[in-house]
Amino acid sequence: LILDSHGRSSSSNRMNALNHSSQQMTNAANTNSTPANGSFSTDRYPSQEAHHHHHHHRNFQPPRGGTNNIKLDIPDELLSWSDFKIAMCADRLTVSKEVKKGLRRCILDGIPDEDRPLLWKFLTGASLKLKINKGYYQGLLRCLDRVTGGAKSKSFDQIEKDLPRTFPEEAEYSNADFIQSLRNILRAYAIRNTKIGYCQGMNFIAGRLYQCTGDEELSFWILCQLLETVLPLDYFSSMNDAVADQEVFKIKIKEFYPDLSLFFEELGIEFTSVVSFKWFVTLYTQSFSREVCFKIWDLLFLEGSV
Repeated sequence: LILDSHGRSSSSNRMNALNHSSQQMTNAANTNSTPANGSFSTDRYPSQEAHHHHHHHRNFQPPRGGTNNIKLDIPDELLSWSDFKIAMCADRLTVSKEVKKGLRRCILDGIPDEDRPLLWKFLTGASLKLKINKGYYQGLLRCLDRVTGGAKSKSFDQIEKDLPRTFPEEAEYSNADFIQSLRNILRAYAIRNTKIGYCQGMNFIAGRLYQCTGDEELSFWILCQLLETVLPLDYFSSMNDAVADQEVFKIKIKEFYPDLSLFFEELGIEFTSVVSFKWFVTLYTQSFSREVCFKIWDLLFLEGSV
């Protein structure tokens, strides 16, 4: 989320950058990605290799939470995180302008770590996915050995290479059970979404999700919603939007930090290629502390991709 000096999202800059970068990425996209109408395995049929096409729009958001809005009988500014938490647990809270305003205030004040899985499940729509797709994730895991093909083999091989590289400095990531759960999440997603499959950087994202939730299935569905709904669909497939973000970021550095921009120019260093691209493709997991990353994600899940 990139804001201008008035705190507004720079959507026009982003769209200009996207147009500027799309030509650059055309050849790479044609070479490295599957056809534009990518396939997803159907949510309700994990045991088969049936697929259907999804036509995604950038501003589409799935249904959130339960079917009934909670009655907010007190002013928004007086609602606490505990009030929202009770409503989420009762499945009686849906996203509205007022609810988002209140949740944003709570997020900026700080969400307790133990409540973050509940917040992410609600904001991403993973709670609904879990309800209507009981057994889907387990079905994907049962399919892992039966799915064949070059793309699957390539994805699985890359996952195995990247697992030991995932936060090796953190003891939790050397635990065999933890690594097996992370392997399951990444492999299951690779066969669910054949357009994206597995891309380097997703191991860090899935790792932080599982580290936060401690629940394989919930982490899988949050990852699905993140890659298929929160972010533009081609963020990891053709990388068009990831490159566009770099162009916007470059503009903002020059606008707000002209001396820094000039410094890198004089050194002949492309800051966005050398430094910041990794920030964006790993969603800030690899270069920022877990605490900072989670706070960024709280707002990303609330506001979505703009």
